Amino acid sequence: TGDFYYKRTQDLLINVDLPRSTGFTSGIQNLGEVENMGWELSIRSYNIQKENFSWNTQFNISANRNKVLDIGGEDQVIFAGEIPESGFSVIVQEGLPLGTFYGFRSLGVSPENGDIVFEDIDGDGVITENDRTIIGDANPDLMLGLSNTFTFGSFSLDILLQSSIGNDVFNATRIETEGIFSVKNGSAATLDRWQNVGDITRMPRAVFGDPNDNSRISDRFIEDGSFLRIRNITLSYNLPVSILQKVKIQGLSIYASGQNLWTLSGYSGYDPEVNRDGGNAISQGIDYGTYPQARIVTGGIKLDFNLLNGDATIKK
Repeated sequence: TGDFYYKRTQDLLINVDLPRSTGFTSGIQNLGEVENMGWELSIRSYNIQKENFSWNTQFNISANRNKVLDIGGEDQVIFAGEIPESGFSVIVQEGLPLGTFYGFRSLGVSPENGDIVFEDIDGDGVITENDRTIIGDANPDLMLGLSNTFTFGSFSLDILLQSSIGNDVFNATRIETEGIFSVKNGSAATLDRWQNVGDITRMPRAVFGDPNDNSRISDRFIEDGSFLRIRNITLSYNLPVSILQKVKIQGLSIYASGQNLWTLSGYSGYDPEVNRDGGNAISQGIDYGTYPQARIVTGGIKLDFNLLNGDATIKK
């Protein structure tokens, strides 16, 4: 099966700047407009179908493209995703997708003084707020899912894999663990910091107060959030009917299930599939001390039996 969709959402609540003569600096209006368009392809196959063994597969792949159409004018900008002591990491602007990361571009660590060299976007010879630019996108290029179901006699095994490709994560946790600008503890990565003139490294110097603002919002903390994850594995055993009939039980199954058992990713944090701001559509993909998804293992017994009440059969 294949699906294509296009959705245009209008009259979103937007906080718009107002003339100071009104006595207010801003006000909420219904004028935001956003579009989403995408596609999804799903394939189901029955690979093996025998009396005592079967194997079924379902695969799906999808993509979504998002764009802001209107927030009150081309010059109107909304900043979100604030990181303490560092500023905003997300920009909302017409023509850009929601979840766009905004900040400075890092050119590496200077071997002379150990400070981060930031790109001078406007070419005025000074690094200012005007040198901020787009540094990442939290939206994935593709999302994939693959489930397999195996049955062998009374046993059943279900395996679900999930993947996200092309999404960026702003690892704001590293601002705290790799900042080296205060008395906070640091990660082991700071052992490779710049210490002497001529050192070639990607980790800036340790300096109290961070006069060069090395830990400002920049692509230094943008990481690829692509991942492949075993979302769920469930193994179950159904007792044969011949045994159940002797004890007048309709069905009895024993199962064990595991969630988030394994993740393949190059992300340096605990979990690439996190968002500090929950389901916030504007500030996505921010990891700031965010608790990772738990690995959960459960087991249980499912019992079905009949209570006879005259001609009626009641399932419990």
